Amino acid sequence: MVFAWRGVEITQAGRDPVVANPNHVVFHNRGTAYRRRPVVDGGEESVFIRFVPEVWAELVSVVDPGEMWNPEHPFRHIDAPCTSSEFMRQHAMQHSLERGSGVDAVAVEEVAFALARSSLRRAYEARGQHRPRRRDTARAHRDAVHEAKLYLTAHFAEPVTLGDVARHVHLSAYHLSRVFRAETGFTVHRYLRCLRLCSSLGMLRERVGISSVARRHGFASHAHFTGAFGREFGVTPSGYRSGLSEIDPERVALLSKITQV
Repeated sequence: MVFAWRGVEITQAGRDPVVANPNHVVFHNRGTAYRRRPVVDGGEESVFIRFVPEVWAELVSVVDPGEMWNPEHPFRHIDAPCTSSEFMRQHAMQHSLERGSGVDAVAVEEVAFALARSSLRRAYEARGQHRPRRRDTARAHRDAVHEAKLYLTAHFAEPVTLGDVARHVHLSAYHLSRVFRAETGFTVHRYLRCLRLCSSLGMLRERVGISSVARRHGFASHAHFTGAFGREFGVTPSGYRSGLSEIDPERVALLSKITQV
């Protein structure tokens, strides 16, 4: 299971390409060949979470009790929406592991299990939310949304408008807005905002000034960034930064207030 910190397009053998960025988690079955194509400068930066096959068997059986589990290929679906709260949780977990001292291994494992379980559940739920459509229409919608996600991933720090994205994928703004939400569960605005906020976590960890973080992630001001961050995560940027010293599950859960996508 992979959380991408920078945008990358993933094409697994026999599958359509998917976008991996902070709004999506990607699943890789063992031994499956795949190609990576960076979408933003700086190359790929991702967090990989691996469990032994028995753990994945248990996780899949919880999400879908009727699933016939294959130890070599447990994942029927290769991607799922990732909430901003979950991206924050894995970011805090990774930060704690990198610090290397005072790490509670049990707490880390429990956070990883929780992330895997909720991500798998959303992978299944996302496939049940669409109305039946003609095959050619469904394909056109998927392709347009895929291109829109690539565009937003590459340009999220810029002053992007809905019209910019719509022109890029050759749809009207209204049609794109409707199709994008049907395919992803996100509005275009929320998708863009989550990309900006989740991508800001790395610079906050590096102690970059908050005003600079705001400007470099497409926010008009320190206040604009702080307000959006607080509404999304339930904590201020400075409060999040000060809380990175711990990986205690209760503290991480507090920092990553549950949000509904």
